[in-house]
Amino acid sequence: MKKIFITILAILLGQSYLAISQNRYVSETGNDSNDGKTKSTPWKTLSKVNSSMGLFNPGDSILFERGSVFYGTLDIIKDGSSSKPVVFSSYGVKSKPKPAIAGGRRVASSSWRYRGSNIWVSYNDPLNRIENLLIVNKKAYLPGRFPKQGYFYRDTSLLRQGFICNALKRFPNKYWEGATVRLKNYYYGWEVRVVKTFNSKKGIIFYEDDTSAEAIERGWGFFFDNKIDLVT
Repeated sequence: MKKIFITILAILLGQSYLAISQNRYVSETGNDSNDGKTKSTPWKTLSKVNSSMGLFNPGDSILFERGSVFYGTLDIIKDGSSSKPVVFSSYGVKSKPKPAIAGGRRVASSSWRYRGSNIWVSYNDPLNRIENLLIVNKKAYLPGRFPKQGYFYRDTSLLRQGFICNALKRFPNKYWEGATVRLKNYYYGWEVRVVKTFNSKKGIIFYEDDTSAEAIERGWGFFFDNKIDLVT
């Protein structure tokens, strides 16, 4: 009887332990190598929170320090329950502003290179993503692209090798070579290519033939970027 009682008590204690809610703390001055379990050992980034979603249980709270700004997105894929939700809230000095999540990402100052004429260039994004906005000291700057708004349109498709656009004939020969061309191929899809050759007389753009990419159809829009001349 004594052994049975000890076994049942151990099981009940184990259940009580599993039901205990836990807090995870996140601060812009933290470190992702921390355990995040105390205010003195907070995590630092949203990426760490996202990769740790599987650790959270109903009743847990993920608390962001007031006054902090976090860059990126928060991907909430963990469910709680009506009685024990997974809570995302704040902690810290109440007089400080609520924590903010900025949808962009921070570009390290060390990654910028001066190109002259007050032009600075950063090549720190290996994914080659389209950036819609750059904010420096709370001032917004649009990316250097052409046309600045809207698109050019392809008159003739050369499938995976390039296209013809008569509107480009006004530019000097080879002008677009080396630039990035971003081509719409679906309502919400893009192909990103680097211009290999540009024939001004015929308005022909050629890029490396990519057999893994979609063939670009005529009529869809495109624009250029990643060319210093476009920064004004």
